[in-house]
Amino acid sequence: QRFIDHWNRHQQLRYLLTGAWNTAAGYAIFVVLYFLLAPKLDYRVIAVATHIVAVTQSFVTQRRLVFRSRKNWLGEYGRFHIAHLFTLGLGLVLLSLLVETFEISPLLAQAIVTTAVVMISYFVHQNFTFRTNKDFKAPQQATIHVAGVF
Repeated sequence: QRFIDHWNRHQQLRYLLTGAWNTAAGYAIFVVLYFLLAPKLDYRVIAVATHIVAVTQSFVTQRRLVFRSRKNWLGEYGRFHIAHLFTLGLGLVLLSLLVETFEISPLLAQAIVTTAVVMISYFVHQNFTFRTNKDFKAPQQATIHVAGVF
């Protein structure tokens, strides 16, 4: 019961546990696709295919479990993918750097990259993907006080 109370009250806990699942699932998808397709496809193509599947799976879990959103799923799904385009780009650059420059195995390099980019995702999703109207404050109108004119 205590865990359930914490789960319900703490979005960060939900993000942490859901994120651990999503990270493990994303990496597992990469490993499976790598072993199935590596002889025929470059590891970067496999990383992009993994990204598409993993981001869709992650969207479902984060939307329902972490942010508990009930808004238009299609708009959030679009923003989720936009937010993850940055991590895809960063991930591909880091993956290529680790594999090509440091000669690290693509499997180990992907594990390192996944860990590195997962940190910023919470803030991106909290402030962009699953934001609420109350998260935005309207700009304050400037008020000009004229004293002593009349």
